[in-house]
Amino acid sequence: DLTVANLEMTLAGPSKPYSGYPRFNAPDHVLDALKDSGIDILTTANNHANDTGEKGIIRTFTTIKKKGFYVTGTSSSANERKGVLIQKNGIKLGFLAYTEHTNGLPIAKGKPYLVNLIDPVKIAKDIKELKQQGAEFVFVSLHWGTEYQRTPNEFQKKTALKVLQAGADVILGSHPHVQQQVEKMVVNGQEKLVIYSMGNFISNQSQTY
Repeated sequence: DLTVANLEMTLAGPSKPYSGYPRFNAPDHVLDALKDSGIDILTTANNHANDTGEKGIIRTFTTIKKKGFYVTGTSSSANERKGVLIQKNGIKLGFLAYTEHTNGLPIAKGKPYLVNLIDPVKIAKDIKELKQQGAEFVFVSLHWGTEYQRTPNEFQKKTALKVLQAGADVILGSHPHVQQQVEKMVVNGQEKLVIYSMGNFISNQSQTY
């Protein structure tokens, strides 16, 4: 009914050469393929969000919106920094996204809105705002953890609890590139779901872990 994916690349445009690891700059037609695949929502808060700097973040954000996707996790301005609210099958769903880091690349000074970093206080505020707007369930995408490890680390476990206590209903984890455990938890009397890492959906990584 609704498909959400983490877009772990930037679309900085043809003015820079396209590039792979460690700094990703992909052609815009990647989005056309994702659209044809049925993706509805793209989350953009991840460790590669800042690979092509402020201009890359802004162009990626605006290009995604022009292509007709919902997007959350990065933004082009403070006013544009917000979650996604969608009504599907009569249910209002909210989506937010945050990342643990940007590979040591500093976010432009004075512009924290460019990339949502994991901050439990900020996340709690954003969840509250979405629920005030009518969200019945809130999904929070968290880009976190240790690559290629099949179990969540302590930061993931502690952060997950804080985010669920703040009102999130489902956590969609990414970054480790391999699947990690799924847990049902009862928080504040309500059943919640944590997927610590969903693994990769489309990737050119071929090594076995």
